[in-house]
Amino acid sequence: MLSILSTLVPVFGIILFGIVVERMGFLPVETSVCLNQFVYWIGLPTMLFHQLARMESGQVSGALVWGMLLSFGVAYAFAHGVFSGGFRRHRQESTVFALLSSFPNSAFMGLPIVVLLLPDNAEAAIVASLGAVLTSANMLFADGKLELGRHKGEGRKQAVLSLFRALYRNPLLIYSALGAAVSLFGIPMPKSILAMTGMLGSTSAPCALFCMGMILSRQMTSSRGFVKGWARNQFPLHLIKLFVEPAFTFGILHLLGVRGISLAVATIIAAMPTAVAAYIIAEKYQVAAEDSSLGIVVDTALSAVTIPVLIVLLQSYGLL
Repeated sequence: MLSILSTLVPVFGIILFGIVVERMGFLPVETSVCLNQFVYWIGLPTMLFHQLARMESGQVSGALVWGMLLSFGVAYAFAHGVFSGGFRRHRQESTVFALLSSFPNSAFMGLPIVVLLLPDNAEAAIVASLGAVLTSANMLFADGKLELGRHKGEGRKQAVLSLFRALYRNPLLIYSALGAAVSLFGIPMPKSILAMTGMLGSTSAPCALFCMGMILSRQMTSSRGFVKGWARNQFPLHLIKLFVEPAFTFGILHLLGVRGISLAVATIIAAMPTAVAAYIIAEKYQVAAEDSSLGIVVDTALSAVTIPVLIVLLQSYGLL
C-alpha cells in the first residue's frame, strides 16, 4: 500500500499545487492555456511517438486495441441509455453526460500514474500510450454528434468536412501513426532523435498535471456547489466513470484473451476520472457546461480513493 501511495501522492500533489498556484494568483491567467497548448501540441505527441517508435513486434495485440475501443464504446452507449432513458435528458445533454461518463483522463493522469507505478516496464508504457490515443474516440464521436445536431441540410456537410479536418490535424493521432509506422516497418531512428523526443515527452506529465490543477481551480470557482450538482442526478456519472467503465474494460479484454500487465494497465486507464477536454466540448456547444465542470471536479476528487483501491485489487490478483 505504501508503494501505491508513493506513486499517487506526486500525481495528486502536482494537481493540488496547480490549484494553489492558480488560487494565489502567482502566475498569469494565461499560463494554463499556454501549458495546455504545449502539452497538446508538443509534449504528449512526442512522448507517444517516442513510446510507439520503440515498440517491438508482437508487443500489442489486435485484441487489446479493438477490446479497448469496444469497452469505451460500450461504456458510452450504456451511459447514453441511462441519461436519455432513466433521467429523461434531451439528446444533446445525454450526449454530453455520456461523454463525461466514458472519457477517461488517460493522457493527463493515466500516463503519469502508469509510468510512476511501473517505471521500467515498456509494455505498460505502450499500453498506456495507446489508451491515451484510443480514448479520444469517444470525444471525437460526441463532438461530431453535437456538431451535426446543430446543423441541417448543407450545414451538415460542412460539419462533416470540419470533423475530418480536425482528425487529420490532431497531433496525437499524427504522431502516434508516425511512431507506429517506424516500429511496424523497422525504420531506423537516430539516437539523437529518440533522445530529443524522450526529453520533450518527459515534460508532458508534470506540465499536464500542473495545468490540470489550474483548470480545476477555475472550474471549482465557477461551479455552483457540490450538493446542487448531486441533486441534478450526477451520481450515475461518477458511478459509471469510476466503476462501470473499468469493469467493462476488464471484462471485455479478459474475454478477448488479454492478460497480465496489458489487462491491468488498460483497466487503470479506463478508471481515470473524466478528462478536462469533456468540459471544453460542453462549453463549445453550450450544453450542460456547468454540470460538466462540477462533474469533472468531483470525479477527480473521488478518484483519489478509487484508483488506489483498484491498484490494490489488481495487485492482489497478481496482475501488477
